[in-house]
Amino acid sequence: MLNIKKHLYAENNLTAINLLLIKQTTIEEELLKRQQQVDELCIQVEKLKQLEPEKFEEINTKQNIYQYYYDLSKTEAWLGEQELYMMSEEHSKNELSTQIFIRKRQTMKQTIENYNDILCKLSNKVKNLIIDLEQSNLSCDLINEHHDLINKRQTQLNKLYTNETLKLYRLHREIDDLEQSISDRELIAGSYELGQDFEYISILLDRFPAFAQETEQIGNGCLQHPNEMIHLLIVNRHVDSSHRAELKVTLNESYQDLLEMIETHLQSLKASWELHKFLHDHKEILLIMQERKNSIPDEIGHDQQSVQQLLSQYIQRIQQESKCLNGCYAGEKETEIKQKEMDVLTSWKLLQQFVDQQKHLLNDYEDLHRFFNLTRDLHM
Repeated sequence: MLNIKKHLYAENNLTAINLLLIKQTTIEEELLKRQQQVDELCIQVEKLKQLEPEKFEEINTKQNIYQYYYDLSKTEAWLGEQELYMMSEEHSKNELSTQIFIRKRQTMKQTIENYNDILCKLSNKVKNLIIDLEQSNLSCDLINEHHDLINKRQTQLNKLYTNETLKLYRLHREIDDLEQSISDRELIAGSYELGQDFEYISILLDRFPAFAQETEQIGNGCLQHPNEMIHLLIVNRHVDSSHRAELKVTLNESYQDLLEMIETHLQSLKASWELHKFLHDHKEILLIMQERKNSIPDEIGHDQQSVQQLLSQYIQRIQQESKCLNGCYAGEKETEIKQKEMDVLTSWKLLQQFVDQQKHLLNDYEDLHRFFNLTRDLHM
């Protein structure tokens, strides 16, 4: 039993030793590879130490070139940001905000002009690099290309600033003109002038629909351009797109309010026309009845027929107009309308009574003359 344990112990030790030998072999191989790399690195260091001064100058030149590219990339990024800012369709809503925005733009312009110093430094740096490259074997075409690109973008930025400033003033003027036009037309649409008589209200009612049509055509045309520009700002997620959206909503709501005021005033004019027409017809029927009354003694039969026509043509119309207007007015106006209707009906009844009296009187005169004729015949 003791021999078996010693055998197992020896066997386990042998296995561990074999694993250690394998690990040792792997480490030796890895050290050999590292030693080869160290030797190669030492050889490269020795080569670098033996480089000529011209090589060091070339390395310094490349380092300056890389630094120039870094500064160039920062400048391009700054110019790109300014271009994006200048391309924004930002504009103000009133005079105060416009003055603030103009000062902001002027500050930005001054910043752009001050950045010219940085561009001048880059220009001097690129000139020195070109001189160094001409003395070396490196090409200077790429540097010249980048430098020309920067100058071109600076020119474009200045031009863009000028164009965007002009667009800002034009858009601001369009909005001011539109708001002033809406305000002026609101004064007309909100007017309480509903005519003093039938002729005047008829003229107003003839002209107002043309005013409404003209307002709609002008409004749609003037709103189209600002709405399109503000929509582009919103789609492009401009930094001030929320304010622009509010401005768009305000302009369109003001225009819709104007159209509603025009429609309301048009309905008021129509209602006023109906009222003045009723009053006009009231005066007319009273005059006609007076004329018929004055002409009754001359020709009773003809005037009685005229009275019947008067009933069918005027009295019923007055009653219908009065019925329609009673639902549109209240208070003193309603009382006046009912009173006018009663005046017409009363005058009509009086006219009928007068006609009947005249008819009876003429009949009596006819009987009296017939009696006189019979008496004369008997005497003869």
